[in-house]
Amino acid sequence: MAEPIESTPTCRFRPRHDLWDAVDFYLYFFALAQFAGYWLIWMACREMESPQPTPWVWLLLPAGVLQSLYGIVRLVLHVWQRFAEGYELTATELVIDHGYMKVRVPFGEIYGANPCKICRMTATLKQGVRVKYSNPQTRWGSVDLAPSSLDLFLSELSARCPHLRREGPRLLPPEAASVNPPVCA
Repeated sequence: MAEPIESTPTCRFRPRHDLWDAVDFYLYFFALAQFAGYWLIWMACREMESPQPTPWVWLLLPAGVLQSLYGIVRLVLHVWQRFAEGYELTATELVIDHGYMKVRVPFGEIYGANPCKICRMTATLKQGVRVKYSNPQTRWGSVDLAPSSLDLFLSELSARCPHLRREGPRLLPPEAASVNPPVCA
């Protein structure tokens, strides 16, 4: 791994957001999770108003309340992730902040970066980059990122990964390296 340069500044990148993120947010988290819970509560209340409620109503009401609470918790986690999400290039590693967790990838473990299209819950396709890295636990892995300034992100990443060469929107290993990902011991 390359030695960190003390004067290397930390660069922070915000993710690219568009209208489809809002559509994803409202359709999936609000409409599906909460609507299902409210429907179960409504069915249970309607059944309890009948002269002889069936015994399954006592299962339907708690299930509806739990489903509604699950929808609210997912909604909060989604908002937290969307507003706290970001990418940071420090002197020694790439830090991916998901809000409730951070993934740290040392620059020495990165063996490539290729352009990709990122698709979330809806039909949105964002221009992004797939960063491939070796990982001692899983042998290798990859993460899809969609920084707001893709070209600047790749420039900064290539400056911090001297073991990779840049060809347009790609970061590739040197010619002598094999195309297979490195195996961690």
